[in-house]
Amino acid sequence: MQKSSTGLLRFLLYQILGNLPNLIIIVASHEVLSGLSFTSGQYINTVAAWTEKRLRTAFRCLVHHRLSAHYICLFIDGLDEFGGNQDNLVESIQEMVSIPNVKYYLSSRPYRSFSDSFGAFHILKL
Repeated sequence: MQKSSTGLLRFLLYQILGNLPNLIIIVASHEVLSGLSFTSGQYINTVAAWTEKRLRTAFRCLVHHRLSAHYICLFIDGLDEFGGNQDNLVESIQEMVSIPNVKYYLSSRPYRSFSDSFGAFHILKL
């Protein structure tokens, strides 16, 4: 799960909402989650049923509408270990990078898809 886009999106949403719980209502009220009950038991059981599309929509809603009011730093390690479509991963990250108050630290082996996409950013080689 952690090497998939679904796992990455779940983890990012969990980390952000865990640190900024006041934003849970933003994600919960978004139409992608309409009809879901957020009582403690039902919420936990419902999270496992979220599809990648639902997670992606919830994350987009969060980052485009609310994260620009907060300063957030995300560390995403092991992009090269990602088991899904790397082009989709790159597209998702490029979309997130455009948010002004959100900083990202990405780590990966020097794969061409990542070098081509993120080569304009600061790079540290070990």
